[in-house]
Amino acid sequence: MYNEAHSTSRCLDIPALWCPLPEALNPAWRQMETSAVAWMRRFGLASGPAQEYRFAAIGAGELGARVTPRATDLFRAQFAADQLLWLFAFDDTFCDEGAYSRDPANMAFLVADLMRTAETGQPSTDHTPP
Repeated sequence: MYNEAHSTSRCLDIPALWCPLPEALNPAWRQMETSAVAWMRRFGLASGPAQEYRFAAIGAGELGARVTPRATDLFRAQFAADQLLWLFAFDDTFCDEGAYSRDPANMAFLVADLMRTAETGQPSTDHTPP
């Protein structure tokens, strides 16, 4: 049981992280954020309102805008933001909390199927998971 009287307060000094690249943000970041959330809703990535709120709060549009700060082709920049949102949603849904969170063998099959679909455009249904 936690006892506040016996706890000690410790301060952790985290040194500054040097990065040779200046911070940058695509000026269309708000549009990218709005479009990423709309994309998530259109494809039904969230299982309900609470998960949708959590996914929308990730800030995938802003992160995508930081990854593509000088992009002028907003279609491609938006694709990056949408895929970042998908990645976080996939991780939360399947890796952290979902059916595969404690089943690495079936997770491996799922990821292999996703990779095959990405490579060929066709889903793989020719195996039976263990």
